[in-house]
Amino acid sequence: MDSWRTLYGYEMKKLLGRRSLWVVLGLCAAILVFSILTGLMGSFYGGGETLGECYEIFTAERKDRETVSGREIDQALLEEMAAAYRKIPPERLREGYEKTEEYLAFAQPYCEIFDLVRAWTGMNLSAAVYWEPKEESLYEARRWMVERYCRALGLSEEQKEFWMEKESRMPAPMRYVCNDGYFMIMAVWPAAGMWMMLVAAVGMSGIFAEERMRGTDRMILACSKGRGSLYWAKLWAGVSLTAACALLMIAVAACSAFCIYGTGGFEAPIQFYFPYYAYPLTMGQACLILCGIFVLTAVLDGIFVMVVSELTGSFKTTLVLSMGIWGIDLAAIIVCVRNPQIPQIWQYMPTTCLWERAIFDMRPAMLLGHCFTLWQTVPAVQLFYGILAALAGRLIYGRHQVRGA
Repeated sequence: MDSWRTLYGYEMKKLLGRRSLWVVLGLCAAILVFSILTGLMGSFYGGGETLGECYEIFTAERKDRETVSGREIDQALLEEMAAAYRKIPPERLREGYEKTEEYLAFAQPYCEIFDLVRAWTGMNLSAAVYWEPKEESLYEARRWMVERYCRALGLSEEQKEFWMEKESRMPAPMRYVCNDGYFMIMAVWPAAGMWMMLVAAVGMSGIFAEERMRGTDRMILACSKGRGSLYWAKLWAGVSLTAACALLMIAVAACSAFCIYGTGGFEAPIQFYFPYYAYPLTMGQACLILCGIFVLTAVLDGIFVMVVSELTGSFKTTLVLSMGIWGIDLAAIIVCVRNPQIPQIWQYMPTTCLWERAIFDMRPAMLLGHCFTLWQTVPAVQLFYGILAALAGRLIYGRHQVRGA
């Protein structure tokens, strides 16, 4: 055990000494912070006109929304919302109503609740403004919306029953809570996954290739610990460092989002982000799920890069192949965005599964007659492929070098 720890410590020291790793990690963290800040940069446009600076508008809107944060969306709140929106001049409802004095003075605190009502009922703007609020009919409209969405996805009766059972467990009335920080964290994970793959490619691509490039592989293999213990020491060092980098990226994203947008909203229903989603999750729980999958995805990326490094024996070739996978992942995300009806296999791609609309897709996976959501099956699939790749790399390690390939 002591010898394994010595090998592990030595390999970790080599990885930590790579300047390129820290440069790329710092660059990716800076890009991640910039992505979180972009929502507050520049001017905000509506109705073809400039409504003001994004930061000023967000600050004023958030202050207004906090006046109703924590309240249940019940009959009383719906009536307040309806009364506030009816004060907007009818001739301004088509465009530019967000900059009217009536909207800013009365309706802005209820803007997210109003958008949720429209999403659940399918009403256009004018119909929603003059809608006679009824709490029971609103939540009934939501149940009908979930049923229609299940039919549109072509789900089987068993899958529909699965989601309707989850829908029956949804709290009614729901509670509105400001959740801007968690909203931003969920929005940036696809980009964070892409940059994390780049970190893994740069940091792990030389862990096996350097031995072959320097001609020291056969000498190391001839040692008593060269064939078994050293492989696992290298692998665990790479996995540990990749996971640590992923946790660092999570910390950077969380600190940036919470410092800028506030920490409130953990208990906010995820339905404010996905109105159609029928699983009783909160925004905080959804972010924790994405963080866990993000770490697993980073570890899987690291294992993949290390095994490819072992096969190719070349730092540059490994980096090029890793960037090829990076490109495929990017294409998968684009396909997901443009066509929500894509086969689910695309949603298991390492970075695509971090896209919130993929991981919280309502097409459940079927296993032994039971339904499972994607965020339940993706970690198991990633863990399986990670173990499979690690074992395959162990089988290849000694044989590949002994033959002098």
